[in-house]
Amino acid sequence: MQLSTSNLKISTADLNSEAMPVCIAVGQDAKRLLADTDFQLQWDRLYEECKWATAFQSRDFVSIWYSLNEYEYTPVIVTGEQNGKLNGLLTMAILKDSKSKSTLRNKRSRLVSAGNYEAEYQTWLTSISFEHNFINEALSILIKTFPKHDIYFRFIPAGTSVKNLAYSPNWEKFCVLQTISRPLMEMNKPETAKLFRKRGFNLKLNRLKRLGDIKFTHISDPDQFKIIYQQLKDQYDFRQGAMFNKIHFKGNSQASELLLKLFDCNLLHVTVLTLNNEPIASIVGVQDKNWVHLGGINTHSPFYAAHSPGFVHFILLGQLLTNENSVTIFDLTPGGDAYKERMATSHDYVYELLISSSYFYNLKRRIRKFLHDQLIKSGYRPISMELILTKKAYLLNARLKGLHHRLWFSNSGYGRSEIQYQSDYTTELLNLSTNSLKDLLCFEQIGTQTTKWEFLEEAMTRFENGEDAYTYTENKQLLFCTWIKEKDKEKSNKQSIYIQVPLLEVTYCHPAVTGMLPSLLTNAYALVNAPALKLPNQAIIRINDNRLLKALRESGFRIRKIGNADGSVPSSHSLANTH
Repeated sequence: MQLSTSNLKISTADLNSEAMPVCIAVGQDAKRLLADTDFQLQWDRLYEECKWATAFQSRDFVSIWYSLNEYEYTPVIVTGEQNGKLNGLLTMAILKDSKSKSTLRNKRSRLVSAGNYEAEYQTWLTSISFEHNFINEALSILIKTFPKHDIYFRFIPAGTSVKNLAYSPNWEKFCVLQTISRPLMEMNKPETAKLFRKRGFNLKLNRLKRLGDIKFTHISDPDQFKIIYQQLKDQYDFRQGAMFNKIHFKGNSQASELLLKLFDCNLLHVTVLTLNNEPIASIVGVQDKNWVHLGGINTHSPFYAAHSPGFVHFILLGQLLTNENSVTIFDLTPGGDAYKERMATSHDYVYELLISSSYFYNLKRRIRKFLHDQLIKSGYRPISMELILTKKAYLLNARLKGLHHRLWFSNSGYGRSEIQYQSDYTTELLNLSTNSLKDLLCFEQIGTQTTKWEFLEEAMTRFENGEDAYTYTENKQLLFCTWIKEKDKEKSNKQSIYIQVPLLEVTYCHPAVTGMLPSLLTNAYALVNAPALKLPNQAIIRINDNRLLKALRESGFRIRKIGNADGSVPSSHSLANTH
């Protein structure tokens, strides 16, 4: 969608309004306003005066986000002034591309707060005496300027008069307001000290210490942050992809750059837990006004999940914030996560607000609100239920596409196979990686029925169970992935390699490299510490895809069934090279 209002500046004086006059600036007018020195100073003053303002409404945060997303979003700024003094400010944005996912099914688009989903809290700035007039007029001018757009605020913080607005006669039929509980850790409460004596904390910390050198660090140096930043992004994307099918940083340069710029503006509170100088847990929070919000990124390494590094890090961070007199509240953010509820010492409420003139979309959101409230009353977590339904629909759609591409019947149930090839078979030295989250994030669903969500979810489970991954990538694309259990690795190291060959489980092999499988397996065995040069023609593997077996057969390997490792009835295959 190309806005005809890309250079638009309107005042409510033009609309014959008798209430507090407001102006709207869109596109280039908004950019000129952002560059105005007097406006910047007044914004900073208003931000400090506004009792409910968060770091996400600060000039630094909003200006950085607008700048990084200028090709995707058009800035929309509403201001309210009296006698030359800025008394109200609302920063919004609208997508430039009508094909974006933000365009609704009813052919309507959204006006979103500056920051969109990267702004945990979204609200307006004003003093209490001007708030009611300003937000009424600000929303009115937005609706008149963009009549086919809905207005959305995600998590309006406590302190505003949003409830009075949403249930007022002028707005009630257009508004859907959802109240959401927010867990907080108040640093000056006696209950907070009890959290640091939680059962199991010292036990888990001591277990981590036995693994090596454990350090908890508050990072304030930009260069130090940049050194670990890529690892933190990979940990975050891996977990988000496995749990929610969402990849935030990979392929999103704006998101990566945003945190670096916020760090430079002192808007981030970064702590990291390291084991032998490798990050195993971290929290990148957004800070300002004596608050630290869990609104950045929260990571922990899947390799040490059994030792709960995330829990240990939370407790250590709580202790640190207690000793930092500048922080009074650690905001655990909404979501209903069990670990947040365990850490909370109090709660307040935030609000999700949708304003729409579409009757059907409004009705849909009201039904959603009703179901949300009923789930809460029944003791269920709405986000978890929504995730279950989303995943079922996603997998059903993937399976239907698999039928179309004849991938539905390709799963062979991880049959145990022996692959054999001639002793003079030439294997090349390949650069395989061990336990590389970055490699695993490069998986694409090519030649397999396994979706990326399933692939990452399975990978996370395998890491948590102590398995190791060996991967091969080229041009940022995953071509091969195989796994070995720790107990099988230990067994292979203790016994003669001719007696016990460790079992590798191949969970992915790109169709383009099936002919390289012997080389890939030989290189993987080398990383397992097995003397690969003594294994010129044998490998024990599990393969989960009949398409791969077929490709191997076409490459010259013959297939026969062999017994399982436990001596049970044979259920899979042995392959021998026939070249």
